[in-house]
Amino acid sequence: MNQVYRPLPKFTEADARRFWVKVDCNGVNDCWPWKASKQDGGRGLFRVGSNLYKAPRIAYALTRGHDPRRKDVCHTCDNPECCNPKHLWCGTRAANCHDRDKKGRQVSPPGEQHGIVILKERQVRQILKSDESGVSLALRFGVSQSTISAIRHGRLWKHLHA
Repeated sequence: MNQVYRPLPKFTEADARRFWVKVDCNGVNDCWPWKASKQDGGRGLFRVGSNLYKAPRIAYALTRGHDPRRKDVCHTCDNPECCNPKHLWCGTRAANCHDRDKKGRQVSPPGEQHGIVILKERQVRQILKSDESGVSLALRFGVSQSTISAIRHGRLWKHLHA
């Protein structure tokens, strides 16, 4: 899915002052949390005219002097409400997702705790111990061959491979 970015407007000095009053500017290297309205996930929202913009994006633009355009504004601190320009970097959506995955920030609950699980843990253990073909196991457990392969190669039910 492609992210659509609305171009940022030209900010007046009054816009910038109104923005920074809503940021808790702590120490130079600390997170600077957004103090005003937030969306789900904690990112601040700032209104300019009739449009809402994400606060970290505006903090980036105000301090760097340019709109990041088609790039994500990412956090080295992994704190979505942070507006400290030292913690913000610009990257592609792929780079941002890679950073998220590398840091393990989007972790689905393991095994049966996952919302869309079909197999039970005891069934997965049977699959891992079995010498049967993937086709045979897929038919027996009512899942696809690719699911059987992903289980056997540790891409699914990873916690049972540890």
